[in-house]
Amino acid sequence: MEVKYGNMTFNLNDILNEKTFCVPNFQRGMTWSTTKKKNFVKTLIDGNPFGTILIYKDNKNNNILIDGLQRITTIRSFYASPYKYVTKEIIDTKLINNLIKNIKRTCKAIGLKLEGVEQRLDFDKIRNYIFKGLAEKKDYTEIKNNLLNYLKINLYPRDTVEIERTLKMIIDDVVLKINIDNLRVYAISYNGDEEKLPEIFYNLNTGGVKPSKYEVLASLWNDVKYDIKDDRLINKVYERYDILKKDSQLKITMTKDELKKNGITLFEYCYAIGTIITDNKNNYVSFLGKSKNTTEPIGFDILSLVLGLKVNEANKLDAKLNNAPAKFLVELKKVIIDGFDHIYDALEDWIFTEQGNAILLRSNYMIYHMFMAYIKMNYDIDCVNYNIMRKKTPQIEKWNNNFKKKLHLHYFFDYMSNYWSEHRQVSDLMNLINNPKELFKYSSDIPDSEWKDMFERFKSMQVKENRGTISNKSKLFLDYLVKFKIKENPNLRRRYFKSKDDKSPLLIDVEHIVPKERIKQIYDIANQPVSLCLTSAIGNLCYLTATVNRGKREKTIYESQEDRPGYIVDETFIEFVNYPKENELQFLKGKFDVFNKGYTSFINNRADKLIKEFMDLKF
Repeated sequence: MEVKYGNMTFNLNDILNEKTFCVPNFQRGMTWSTTKKKNFVKTLIDGNPFGTILIYKDNKNNNILIDGLQRITTIRSFYASPYKYVTKEIIDTKLINNLIKNIKRTCKAIGLKLEGVEQRLDFDKIRNYIFKGLAEKKDYTEIKNNLLNYLKINLYPRDTVEIERTLKMIIDDVVLKINIDNLRVYAISYNGDEEKLPEIFYNLNTGGVKPSKYEVLASLWNDVKYDIKDDRLINKVYERYDILKKDSQLKITMTKDELKKNGITLFEYCYAIGTIITDNKNNYVSFLGKSKNTTEPIGFDILSLVLGLKVNEANKLDAKLNNAPAKFLVELKKVIIDGFDHIYDALEDWIFTEQGNAILLRSNYMIYHMFMAYIKMNYDIDCVNYNIMRKKTPQIEKWNNNFKKKLHLHYFFDYMSNYWSEHRQVSDLMNLINNPKELFKYSSDIPDSEWKDMFERFKSMQVKENRGTISNKSKLFLDYLVKFKIKENPNLRRRYFKSKDDKSPLLIDVEHIVPKERIKQIYDIANQPVSLCLTSAIGNLCYLTATVNRGKREKTIYESQEDRPGYIVDETFIEFVNYPKENELQFLKGKFDVFNKGYTSFINNRADKLIKEFMDLKF
């Protein structure tokens, strides 16, 4: 057997020097949890061994860090901010008790009464004060003064000598415990073939914090590079290494010029596509949401779908694109952006509420399906000859126009009907993508019978959910209804939902018509359990501006009018936001039985009224 490795040792100064190690392009970002870091720090301060790291000496004599990134970065972070990784329990119990005894002895010696002091001489509180002072990098004199101020003890400096001595012992003991100046990190230095490094990295990381299936591809796809010069793709790839550099504080040899010169891997390309899609600047996150993953899965998902694979078959992308020219990959990026741009154009007026915020539906399969409908209608993508052709016919142009006009209704309908909750399996998505009738439905009207069935299920579900909070479905419904009205009469938005400069929105929110607290009080007085679902049912909700809502508290608008001289209910506004007429709320003045029956009838009747109005206005 040929041995292809040796050994090296690094001291603390080596670890703290950002030039000691370089990070390879297949290395992951920071993956250890806070708990994992703290457990590792405990190993450090206990002086226990923690295993070796693996490096590779390249032809420039750089130490390429193959395995050990999490350990090296945790050591550096601990040295910079040790009290982030240890708890107050690191302070010796006996020393704290000695400090308390010395404080009592000092007070007694100078004739101070202990009655008030003893109540504050709580062991945990004393320890908390000391630990807080250490974390804030205060010296023992400052910690002593803060502690005496808390204890409300005024002492001359000559009287605090023994207290200072004990306190200094505590601090010195902690400092000694967290000192890692004698740290030694042992390394295996690999001297075999460089092309084997990704494989070695993969094998090492199949245990411990397991890499995601996408991060595994970073090491498996490291041998093929694409000569891509596209600035947007290059910038996104470089951002990945820049983030890794900032997080790890280690040397990164990668530059933008090197990426352009040497090319990027398929993993880097997929990563760049994912970060382009989830970039806050392009607003796609308003309907997709922002992932917290260091590697965005959506880039791999979308490329798989566009190239005719299943959404979970990213591992087959290398076979699809192994010989693809760079031009094809750049054009593919443009196709993907075009697809998401058209979805955003169609949904822009509907995904942002009148409050200015997006209601995140968290239904990526729904967006994937809409995306693939647009792509399949508008493009022929040849993965054999690597050609992309834009299809242009009068029929396609007509479909695109209807897609833009009607997509928001399908977006609303599919979410409200739980369509993608019921079709959330990969097999469901792929069957629907391969079904032309389902794929191209977005340019067609939804039959009224289906709307009716959907709203019946929606009403039934509201009764069963028993939630006290306002659901996303209720918010979406109310927002769409208000938008329908604004579409018919744009003056309504300018009159009620815009500030004087006609730019920034007023403070508006989805509010309860009969306030939750009032319902709860009525049921409490009657000693009856309140059904939470009834408090936030769609029939009890509407948009209200701060001007109308301020000061109303647990009252209706009409009751509030009686208490606010000069305030007049705006009938046009009442109609605009579908606030009920005063006579519809008479049940509030009755006893519990009258209220209970009247309120149930009110929210059911009002829900029916809102749904009917929605149906009348939706086109």
